[in-house]
Amino acid sequence: MKKFGKALFDIGTAMEVDNICDDAWYLSLVVHVALGNKKEAEQDIRHISCHFMQEEAFDVICGFVDKLERFDMEWFKILIGSCSYKAMQKLDNVVQWKSLCDNQYGANDYTKWYDTAVTCYINYNNATRSYVYTKAFFEKVYYMHKSMVCT
Repeated sequence: MKKFGKALFDIGTAMEVDNICDDAWYLSLVVHVALGNKKEAEQDIRHISCHFMQEEAFDVICGFVDKLERFDMEWFKILIGSCSYKAMQKLDNVVQWKSLCDNQYGANDYTKWYDTAVTCYINYNNATRSYVYTKAFFEKVYYMHKSMVCT
């Protein structure tokens, strides 16, 4: 029984260290974003595994991106990578999503995919809520599919 007690203590300690690790990466991200260090911020994001902390990271980066004087493709990509499900929900600028898709995958590839997807959706969608209620729907789906699934 002594060994189980010691093992349980060690497991508890490891879990606490793991929780602190996410906090440390988040704090590092906050500093790197404030300093405008893209590569370091992107590295910090990769180490944050807790969903709550990913949402917090998204908010920090979003605040920074909103303050930029002009659209920065790399920061937008980092923003999406910080919490992809929140990016799908909150980021609605069609022009930004389309320029990201065009920049990363080429305008011809995107246009062909978009035309096919819209035609298919119009012909076969029987849902009561249409995609038109979601801003930048196809742009978001295209980017997420190409960046998250096809790589």
